[in-house]
Amino acid sequence: MIERFRVEVPAETIADLCRRLQATRWPRGVTDSGGVPLDVMRDITHYWLEKFDWTTQYATSTASATSALIWAAYVFTSST
Repeated sequence: MIERFRVEVPAETIADLCRRLQATRWPRGVTDSGGVPLDVMRDITHYWLEKFDWTTQYATSTASATSALIWAAYVFTSST
């Protein structure tokens, strides 16, 4: 059974993530021979840093099966 829950991410956690994104060391001389193209990852990172509203996103999250699984995966991977 999936129970409703409230997602609360401390401001320090979001600030830490933003610092890590800003500190990304992009590779040089890499060709797009597989995986996500580098320019796409740069665009995504820019979006997360400049446009994505982290606070609104987690505040409006619902406890649907999908969001529960995503948050469970986040908690699991961030604790290892």
